[in-house]
Amino acid sequence: ALWYRDPDIAVENGGSLPLHTEWFPGWHVGVMRAGNPGGETALYLNGYAYHGHRHQDTLGLIYHAYGQEIASDRGYIWDDPRNAWTKSTLSHNIVTVDGQNQASKGREAAALELFGATPGIEVFEARADTAYEQCDRYQRTTALVILPGEQTYAVDIFRVNGGKLHQYGFQCNGNMVDLTAPTPAPVDDQIKWLSNLRACAPTEPFTATWEDDGVRTDLTVLSSIDRLLIADAPGWRSDRGSELNAPPIQQVFAERRAPEGAETVGSSFAAVIAPYRGTSPIISAALIEPEDGSDALAVEVQLADRTDYIISNPDGAERQFGPVTLAGRFGFASVAPDGTLLQGYLLDGTGLSCGGTALNIPVERFEPPVERVEGRTYHLGRPLPTDIMPTGAYILAGDTGYEVESCTENTITVRDYPAIECEQLTLLNSLWFEARP
Repeated sequence: ALWYRDPDIAVENGGSLPLHTEWFPGWHVGVMRAGNPGGETALYLNGYAYHGHRHQDTLGLIYHAYGQEIASDRGYIWDDPRNAWTKSTLSHNIVTVDGQNQASKGREAAALELFGATPGIEVFEARADTAYEQCDRYQRTTALVILPGEQTYAVDIFRVNGGKLHQYGFQCNGNMVDLTAPTPAPVDDQIKWLSNLRACAPTEPFTATWEDDGVRTDLTVLSSIDRLLIADAPGWRSDRGSELNAPPIQQVFAERRAPEGAETVGSSFAAVIAPYRGTSPIISAALIEPEDGSDALAVEVQLADRTDYIISNPDGAERQFGPVTLAGRFGFASVAPDGTLLQGYLLDGTGLSCGGTALNIPVERFEPPVERVEGRTYHLGRPLPTDIMPTGAYILAGDTGYEVESCTENTITVRDYPAIECEQLTLLNSLWFEARP
């Protein structure tokens, strides 16, 4: 597979995605491949900094499934004036704050906070606090759940704090063919490049469905919002040929505003994205929010033969989410109809239990100092505990991360890329469980 240093140019030129599920140090790009490097699925999350050709879309999302782009990026159309739209924050699958583009100068690369891959689920979490000056939190947690065959679905949680207006934007190629929210009515809003603006105020979760070349994609927004705005957005991908007059695509914006008298608003958007042919594998989805006032969230997804719980628990404290107890920052539990655990994943934590099965890690987060770096090897200032030999696990280094290739008591060697200089590593403890047939 080819990899372009600038992903926006890669999209316009039809570039394929990297082979592995990984975060690319130096590029600050993450790609989840559903356990099949040669397959047709890729969920892409970028974390790059400001650069002349790059868009205002740090933490933007692109989803490929069934061999085609589903959740889209409009690409890069060079010096055409319409590039003002294609590079804007509003034109991407991302949260726009106060209707403004992300910062240009001063926008640093996102910091990777979690990542891991198992046979059943893959996950990235990254934070980009310099994307907006008015925000002290701008963080995305995205997980790709792997189903039989080529089927997948994604759970997306975007947390933002600061500013007065948050717009969770999403678009797909093709046409919007269904919407379970109240019928939108025309509004007087004016947003350059967008037309046919209409809106409604959903009081419960809603699903928008797009269809393109035989593939449908459902976006189900589970968190409460103030308004749903729908618009016709430019559909062109190039300044040449038939693309000049390409038909529009439909884009949605789930909006939250600061209450009257408040200076800022804090939002946690939770959504499920499901591409499929024929019938969706998802029967229903729901949001589980603890009553302790924390920003932890769990998404419950009901399938025909199981119920999945995808849990984002930022402070790692022990909490109950439906039938799942988690002490850690991320957890996944796939539960059979009789309540037994079919699959379980604990990431950066010490325990996950459900249906009589418990996953336990005896050592909490381990953060050894780094004495020196040689090639792909970190020499540690403190030896690894005897019960931690993290080959195949993941570490955070600076604002990026690596998969561990091998280790000794005092060294960790990472896979594929030169190790960057840093003062300390973070070992992301993890444990995967799958019930035997």
